[in-house]
Amino acid sequence: MESATLTRPRPGTPLARLRAVPEPLAARAAFVVLCAGAAIGFLVYPTYPNYDSAYSLLWGRELVHGTLPSFDAYRAPTEHPLAVAAGAVVSLFGDAAPRVWLALVIACFCGLVAGMYRLGRTAFTPVVGLVAALLVLSRLDYPFLAARGYVDEVIEARKTRPKLIAAFRMLATKRDKNPPKKHGNIPL
Repeated sequence: MESATLTRPRPGTPLARLRAVPEPLAARAAFVVLCAGAAIGFLVYPTYPNYDSAYSLLWGRELVHGTLPSFDAYRAPTEHPLAVAAGAVVSLFGDAAPRVWLALVIACFCGLVAGMYRLGRTAFTPVVGLVAALLVLSRLDYPFLAARGYVDEVIEARKTRPKLIAAFRMLATKRDKNPPKKHGNIPL
């Protein structure tokens, strides 16, 4: 079984050079590539904030102008205080505010990927961190939602545990009720 033995790559081959790169340097380089790709995508494919994000910007602008936000507007989304506060800061950029909002959300997405890598690396190994980061990147809805500037809910760090406990309690009693069958098995 000579072919089944593991051998190290020969020195000087691309694989050997890649393995010689220290892990922190490789992680930083990957993060730079991710951020550069996100910046290129941001510049090449212009998108605009979605419904919730647009309202956060609108309500933030109303706060900056000294009026109360119009939370009672017809079919207005649920207001999120931190998103409205961020919308107030971003609205200072005037007509560029929607693009600044999207840049901020895309930067947060890059931070999410880096955070997943770091969590996996710290809790387990760098390989687990890489897999966790790639899983976040492979979920097409996350980058899409980031490109649209979507913010569903901002949860403060100190409220994370109670939110998760409440969600799991809700799921613990959830039962799926299938409709009764109209017919039995098909005779063969």
